[in-house]
Amino acid sequence: MRNSATGDNEAYHLANLNNSRIIDCVYTNGGLRDIYYSDGLSRNNTLLNCSYDNEFFTGSSGEIIRKWYYQAYTNYSNGTAVAGANITAYNTTGNIQFTKQTNSSGYIPRQEITEYVNRGGIRSYYNNYTINASKSGYITDNNLFNFTITQNKVDDFFTLFLSTCNYSSGNWLINCSENCYIDSNYNIGKNNISIIGVGTVTLSGNISNYNKLLIAGQNSSNICTVRCINGGCFKF
Repeated sequence: MRNSATGDNEAYHLANLNNSRIIDCVYTNGGLRDIYYSDGLSRNNTLLNCSYDNEFFTGSSGEIIRKWYYQAYTNYSNGTAVAGANITAYNTTGNIQFTKQTNSSGYIPRQEITEYVNRGGIRSYYNNYTINASKSGYITDNNLFNFTITQNKVDDFFTLFLSTCNYSSGNWLINCSENCYIDSNYNIGKNNISIIGVGTVTLSGNISNYNKLLIAGQNSSNICTVRCINGGCFKF
C-alpha cells in the first residue's frame, strides 16, 4: 500500500491484519491517533518510509515494524567507484541487518532498515547502527546512524584507502591506528620499517631482513604497541 492518509480519528485503523506492508505514506495524520491497532493478534505489519507521530494499541500482542530506506555508494581515495565492496549494517545488539556488495557503479541496491519493533505498545529500538564498507587490502570505513533521527538515508558514502598492513616493496610505513594483524611472513630486502600512530599492531608472522625499525606513538599517553604472538616477530 502506497499513499497518504488523514482521518478525523485515525489515519490508519488496523484490525485482524497480518504480514502487511504500508509503504511511502509520506503524510499520515489522525485527529486522535495516527496508527491505531484494535486487534491484539495483528502481527508482522511493516510501515516503510511513513511519517507519523504516534501508535496506539488496544491489545498487548499487535506488532508494528517501522523501517526506512538506506543506500550507499563507495569509492576509492582517487574517486573511482569500488566494485565488490561489502556493505554491512550492524544494529545495536551487534546482529547483522544486511550485507550487500557494491556493483560496478559503486552502489548497493536500496535496502530496508529497521528503526524499531512495537509490540503491544512497547518499542524495541534497533539503533544505533554501525554500517561499514570493507574490501580486502583496504581500510574498513565506518558510519554510525540513529535512524530515529536520520530516517531515510539513501546518500550514504564510504571512501576506501589502501591498507598499510600489507607489504609490497621499498620502505614499509605502517599506520598503527589500523590495528593491523600481520600473519604473513615478509622479507623486506634491507628496507626500513616505520610503525607510527596510536593503536596496536599484532605480529604472528615474521618480518625479516630489514635495515631500521622505528615504532612511534604520538606522546607518552597515546602510544603504539607492537605485540608478537605465536612465534611471530621481527627477525634480522
